[in-house]
Amino acid sequence: MQTLGTLLGLVAIVLIVTGIIGNRKRKKNGEKKNKQTWIGIAVFVLAFIVTPVSPNEEANAEPKDDSTEETKKEEVNEEDVTEEETTEEATEEEDNTEEVVEETESEPSIEERINAIADDAFSGVDEVSYNEDNNFVLFRVQGPDNLTINMTRKSWYIAQLDTLESLEGVEGIDTVDFNILTTLVDQYGNEKDEIAMTSSFTADTREKINFDNVLFDNLPNIADEYWHHPAMEK
Repeated sequence: MQTLGTLLGLVAIVLIVTGIIGNRKRKKNGEKKNKQTWIGIAVFVLAFIVTPVSPNEEANAEPKDDSTEETKKEEVNEEDVTEEETTEEATEEEDNTEEVVEETESEPSIEERINAIADDAFSGVDEVSYNEDNNFVLFRVQGPDNLTINMTRKSWYIAQLDTLESLEGVEGIDTVDFNILTTLVDQYGNEKDEIAMTSSFTADTREKINFDNVLFDNLPNIADEYWHHPAMEK
């Protein structure tokens, strides 16, 4: 294309020059101007159009500022990475918070568990004590009333066995004692809440109990220590 443009340029120059000379001669002779000059101009313009830009000119042309675009891309990528890291950190914090909440809700303390067990088994709870040093538990509770003293005493046996069975899933407990209170009337007719039954069960004893088949009447014999008030014998 560059060679063609050069040839057209040379032809155009020749046509223009010869055209100008010819026009002057015709002017002297009184003849009309020919169109050779205009044809030369047209060819010159055509040569200019078809001539490609030289490699040097292309090299000297203002290059596209790729560094600016790359910098912008890097900044956008850094912002995306920062946002992703922030999102991941927030998600991890939420997950950790949820795990802490779940652990707190799903793992109540031993005191909370044994208090809940006592509330289910007895009509009233005066005190539940847990000594972490020797894994000792004391239930000081109100015994449920019944129609007769004999039925009341047996209902207390059942409540104690139910409590011991519920404690099987609670770790960190060795000896379990019961102090069961009820309202007693002395010989003068005065009423007073007193301990009417006590019992004690070590961990070894509790492991021997088959709660599916044990007879509640055998509780006084099973317990490591047992006592009841004479008023509970009527």
